[in-house]
Amino acid sequence: MKNLGWLFLALGVAVLSVSCTGGGPRLFGAPTVNAAGFSNASLSGGFGFADSGETFGTAGIKFAETGVLTFDGAGSFRGTATMNNGGMSCTAIVTGTYSINPDGSGSAMVTQTPDAASSARGCTMVTFPAALGLSAGGAQIQFVELSTLEILSGLALKQ
Repeated sequence: MKNLGWLFLALGVAVLSVSCTGGGPRLFGAPTVNAAGFSNASLSGGFGFADSGETFGTAGIKFAETGVLTFDGAGSFRGTATMNNGGMSCTAIVTGTYSINPDGSGSAMVTQTPDAASSARGCTMVTFPAALGLSAGGAQIQFVELSTLEILSGLALKQ
C-alpha cells in the first residue's frame, strides 16, 4: 500500500509538470488572444443593450438602463435609452464615436442628452469614455465606463 501512495504522488507531479511546461493546458502566463481582423467596420447595424451601475460620492445613486443603438461601421453611433436613475425615469438620445482594434477591443466616447420631459424632471446630459470588447464575430459588445464619476457595465446584442 505504501508503494501505491508513492506511485500516485509521482503520477500527480508528472501531470503537473507536463501541464506547466506546455504539454497540457496552460496554468500560468499570459492568455492567448486568438481574435484578429476586427475594425470599425466590424461594428455596424442595430444593437439592443442593457447596463447598470452606481454613481460615486456621498449620495451614490444606483441606475439601470436599456435602449437601442445603431453603429455606422465607420466610427459613429446613435440611438435612444431609458434609464431608471435612482427612481427617476430619464429618456435620452445617445450619440458617440468608437474605435475598434484588430483584436476586438476598443473604446468609445458616449453622450446622453435627455429629452425635454426628462430634462424638466432634473435629468442631465452626461458624457463618458468607455472600453469595449467585441465577441461573437462582432454580434456582441461588452462595455464598461472609464470615468471617475460612476461605475457602469453592460452588454449589447445585435438585433
